Amino acid sequence: MSIRIMLFLVATLIGLNTIVGQDLSGSFTSKFKKYQKKEVFSGTATQDWNTVAWKGERLHNQIILWSNSDINGLSYSINDLSNGTDIISTGNIELRFGQYIKGDLEARSCGEYPSRPAAVEMIDALDTQPIVDLSASDPIKLWITIDVPASTPIGKYLGTLTVNGGLEPLVFNLSLEVVDYTLPDTSDWDFHLDLWQFPINILDKHNNANPSTPIEIWSGEHFALFEPAYRLLADAGQKAITAHIKEGGLGAPSMIRWIKKTDGSWKYDFTAFEKYVDTLMSWGITGQIDCFSPVGWNEDTIPHWDELSNSMVDLSAPLGSSVYNERWDDFLIAFKTFLDVKGWFDITVLYLDEVEQSKLDAVFDMVANNDSTWKIGIAHTSTLSSANSDKLYDASGILGTSSSQGREGKISTFYTSCTQTRPNSYVTPENSLAEMVWMGWHATSENLDGYLRWAYDNWRLADPFDARDGAHTAGDFAMVYRTTNDAPSRFLPSLRLLMLREGIQDFEKIKILRAELESSADSQDRDRLNAFNTIISQFDQNSGVGAETLVEFGQTAIAELVQGIFSYCQVNGGSNANYYVAELTSTGGVGSLNFSTSVYPNEGYERHTNSKVSVVPGNTFTLNLTNSPGSSCARTSIWIDWNNDSDFEDEGETVFMGGEAASCSNSVTYSMDINVDQNVGQGIKRMRIQVRDANNAMPVACGTNNGTGTTDFDIEVLDVYCTPEGGANEDYFVVGMETLGGVGSNIDFNSTGFPENGYEHHRLTHVSAERGNEFQLVLENSTGARCARTNVWIDWNGDLDFDDTGELVYNGDTFQSCENTIEKSITVQVPPNAILGMTRMRIGMRDAWLAEPEPCVMADFTSTFDFNLEVKKKPSISPMRTSP
Repeated sequence: MSIRIMLFLVATLIGLNTIVGQDLSGSFTSKFKKYQKKEVFSGTATQDWNTVAWKGERLHNQIILWSNSDINGLSYSINDLSNGTDIISTGNIELRFGQYIKGDLEARSCGEYPSRPAAVEMIDALDTQPIVDLSASDPIKLWITIDVPASTPIGKYLGTLTVNGGLEPLVFNLSLEVVDYTLPDTSDWDFHLDLWQFPINILDKHNNANPSTPIEIWSGEHFALFEPAYRLLADAGQKAITAHIKEGGLGAPSMIRWIKKTDGSWKYDFTAFEKYVDTLMSWGITGQIDCFSPVGWNEDTIPHWDELSNSMVDLSAPLGSSVYNERWDDFLIAFKTFLDVKGWFDITVLYLDEVEQSKLDAVFDMVANNDSTWKIGIAHTSTLSSANSDKLYDASGILGTSSSQGREGKISTFYTSCTQTRPNSYVTPENSLAEMVWMGWHATSENLDGYLRWAYDNWRLADPFDARDGAHTAGDFAMVYRTTNDAPSRFLPSLRLLMLREGIQDFEKIKILRAELESSADSQDRDRLNAFNTIISQFDQNSGVGAETLVEFGQTAIAELVQGIFSYCQVNGGSNANYYVAELTSTGGVGSLNFSTSVYPNEGYERHTNSKVSVVPGNTFTLNLTNSPGSSCARTSIWIDWNNDSDFEDEGETVFMGGEAASCSNSVTYSMDINVDQNVGQGIKRMRIQVRDANNAMPVACGTNNGTGTTDFDIEVLDVYCTPEGGANEDYFVVGMETLGGVGSNIDFNSTGFPENGYEHHRLTHVSAERGNEFQLVLENSTGARCARTNVWIDWNGDLDFDDTGELVYNGDTFQSCENTIEKSITVQVPPNAILGMTRMRIGMRDAWLAEPEPCVMADFTSTFDFNLEVKKKPSISPMRTSP
């Protein structure tokens, strides 16, 4: 072969490799995924998006683009989505590009980042500025958002998004099935969203960056600085305006000037407050005005302008003092007069931030003595007493403490704060974006009105793309990003804000669907409602860690409901009235099934909900079944939907089959033991029993099956650990408990008194500890507990009990003594072989003259508290290099 030919072939191969190397790939990927910098796509690539859409809904999906070589000059084109002559125009479709934000590696509790390791960069902001250059080392993350107009006719709408720049155009196919359901306008949503605003923050950032050209507070230029951010907030469904009515309220300047005149009288300048509220209302935030604050945040003083000294002066006015009452009474009289003129009094709430309940009476008395028609609100950290709940118009409890019971006509919401690690609005790889959607589902599950969060725009750092705030986990202080500290600044929504809005849409959808199903007389609709409510009930306060699975399951249920295909594995029995369940009882559980009938169920199907059996994973209960008299010619099957996926098709869900085919000698009574697997999750499970003509096929759980009678029952799976009980003497209980030395997360617990039935499981915080390391448990018991003994157990091997060697980690108190310490500091050593993951720590207390505390005690003069402990693997240390 000649040199010339060889060179030609080499050049050709190099050229081919260069062309091949420029090939462009891409896929739709989970909208709940927060990609870190240089993180690549994993999974099966797909360029198809098929989804169900409501009229008036906003939909999102995420696309990732990658190549094995750099590609410059990408372009993007999208066409109208069409259904014949009907279209969803490109004006309703937006492409936005992921921007990297500096976050933290892991979610930690309050103040647990006193110093920071290197930032983790991940996508959490969306920008409309296209990214046209693709690096081989870092894929592009592209978001597509579709607003479906409320006037869109139903039907399937098809379109494409095309990315040009590779060897061949990369085409993504879009398919939207628009159904005959309509979401109300954002302004008409019932969900009460309350993200606290700090309009002074962007001004400070600008003026610090531009000291020679500062902007004046509350000027038109100041409002122009934050207008885009607050319009984004209104679009998310925000109901409340955060107003600061006292200097230092929530750590911000007052929008109302308190002025002491030279003659000693007082006046109040409402100019900035009026301009602020008027402007935010014009931007679409109109539901409520939260005024901070009659107490809390520098509560012992009232800063004011003193005309005599021509300076700001602090007036000493401790809560409950005559000075406090006199000054606030004077202010509230003037404030109400102003609000009445503006027509705002009915939507104004005097708001308190995490004020101890012991201080509330002084506030209530002062406000009631002024005018009993004032509304008061609070963000509270512990369960409210019924008396305090009655006096509060707006009550938002930290996750696990909220209740709407007895609060008809008032606002009841929940919030997450720096104390939670998951679910939360943190910018870490640990926190799934599904946790923000979860907020809307949890509010529905707990019959709450909405969600509250500090804060929307209270950035701490000068870097606009750094979400790390003080010593808290990144994302605690803001849910929107600015592109610059100069004016004008563009504002970018966080993915967390997008997903929170999506969860609010789900909240509104659930309300509509529930109302429709509740008003239906169709028995299948009632069953759909029961199945849907079972899904919703799983979004309890402890479920946020598994938010992604739950949210996907819930959103699928909504889509199937509006398409008419959702059912709890529906079943009908045809026309044979001879075969059915006549009687069912249970033994061996908590409570008992107790069912009997002599009537063939309507259409061959009945759902029994008047009784249930409750069981613990790992235990066994017994069913005693009697079929109808003619059922000797039938076969019987029993299924249990252990994983709550609305069918009975999974392994282990067929729990009994009885009777012979083509026989009339089958038994009509059965007694069978049912074992509950140790790994079954808590909650209500559906059990289905079907009796079917033995001459037909085997009983089948779903569908229209002639010659059958089918009855459904409920089984409740309880906590996997034994549940203790106590009572009679309420002097012995844990007042507070914290841990020190945890890895990224520590327990911070304060009780509200003796727990109901003597038992409480604290789930809001947990301690994380590494194998082979130790942490400190700091315990404070009630004063009366000097006459009690305290034991502490930890289930190190994860076998759901506290009986194994080494699991009793403290029992240092004295029998028959009232000299036991109520403050204890206990060093806990984590065994090197402790099971990885979440396990349980139990603290039990018992009268010192009785037997020693037991982990599963059910007796008077005791109390028991459970806490969660996460065991982590100790990081491996690379051996020291001894040679080059």
